Amino acid sequence: TIFKTDDTSFNIREFLNSIDFEKYFKGIEGFDTDLEIQKMAIYSILISLDESNLKKYIFKLIESFKKNASNFGKEGLLHIAGSILNYLAEKQEPEYIKLRFDLIKYALENDIYFDNHYRNVNTYKFRSAINTALNLNEISWTEKYVETYITKLVESEQDNMKIYAKAHIEFANGNYQESLEYIARFDMFDIPVNFQIKKLQLKNFYKLSLMDEKYFETLKYFSDAFRHYLTENRKISEKHYEVGIDFLEGINTLFNYFFAENKKKNDAIYKIDSYALTTSTKWLRDEMDAILNKIAKTQKKTA
Repeated sequence: TIFKTDDTSFNIREFLNSIDFEKYFKGIEGFDTDLEIQKMAIYSILISLDESNLKKYIFKLIESFKKNASNFGKEGLLHIAGSILNYLAEKQEPEYIKLRFDLIKYALENDIYFDNHYRNVNTYKFRSAINTALNLNEISWTEKYVETYITKLVESEQDNMKIYAKAHIEFANGNYQESLEYIARFDMFDIPVNFQIKKLQLKNFYKLSLMDEKYFETLKYFSDAFRHYLTENRKISEKHYEVGIDFLEGINTLFNYFFAENKKKNDAIYKIDSYALTTSTKWLRDEMDAILNKIAKTQKKTA
């Protein structure tokens, strides 16, 4: 490998990627009592330095973590489980969502998911588990989870986050009006949580629009309101802004497919074909994939 002396991160990454660690591990197997700890450390470093290593090493990292769990105290396990979940947090491919869900369940079963000392950090973990489970349509599990673990949050947030959970569960059940009723009761308090609630509100109105045209204007109104929220709120991060605009573009494309005529509809079909592969929002991808599958079946019948 030719190293770039002016790019330290690149040099380290290329050097580590050039090493056959599996061969190294096999060579010291049976001789090193700390082998699994070494594996965890190396797998973590490789994933942290190069995201493309995730697929290659994440399953091995989790396997080593579980094998080695007895060698760590509770605080250590809490930190390690959290770090692995962070590697998977933004991944929307089904295999990674399932892996995240399984690890969340493992952490809950072993009492290493929630932090019992710093409960303010638990709000993110609480909703992350809800979103992950519902992405897999694990509705019953989510309902039991909320009832069991709501007390892990600071008391002042418990009622509000129960409403957050109920709104998402009702949406997953196809009860869009009921979901909107919970959203109306939700007390906006934190940018990331507010962001998710506003997206859920649009998803509800989109679904209702497919059932009854009287919701078209409401969907447009709340889409405009969400766009203003993204562009005018100085507390919105660049990442949230990009994801939000992407989401609005997706909603608009879906809207044009179902409700526009002629050229706009054809343009929407073209956009859906490429958009479904790039959006960071799993729900949009699922909606668009359903449309593409329907179009493919129709074309097959007429061929």
